[in-house]
Amino acid sequence: MPTQNETADLDPDKLRELAAWYREFAERAEPNIREHRLRIAEQLECDAELLDQKPALGMPISS
Repeated sequence: MPTQNETADLDPDKLRELAAWYREFAERAEPNIREHRLRIAEQLECDAELLDQKPALGMPISS
C-alpha cells in the first residue's frame, strides 16, 4: 500500500485515477485481495482530498 509520504508529491487527479484502477481490479480478485485493494483505493482518495486542501508551496494563504 502506498504511504502518505509516497503520495504527497503526486497530483490529486492521478491519485484518483490510481484509486479507480484499484477498484476496477478489486472486482476481479478473491475476497481477501479485493478488500485490500479497496482499502488502498480509499486511502488514495483520502490522500487526494488532503492534497486538494493543502495550499501550494510558495503561494500566499488568503485570509
